[in-house]
Amino acid sequence: MAIFSILLTVLMIGGAVVAWRLSKRETVTASRDEQWHDDSLDAWRRQRDVEAAVAREGRANNPSPATPLEGGVNGEEGETKRQQRIGG
Repeated sequence: MAIFSILLTVLMIGGAVVAWRLSKRETVTASRDEQWHDDSLDAWRRQRDVEAAVAREGRANNPSPATPLEGGVNGEEGETKRQQRIGG
């Protein structure tokens, strides 16, 4: 019975080592393989970048007159805040 328990322990440790080595080998080979790359939107990105560059250049050459921003501070100037102290 004692031999069986020692043998079972040795086999379990050996199996764990083998499984660990195999899993380590799989990750190394997976990193060596060429990874998949999604290039389905590359043309759209290039077109967007060109349009943004043209718009940026147009704004730099023809600056628009400064217009006040709506909302923000200007929109809240009419409101008054009333603070009431509760208690003694």
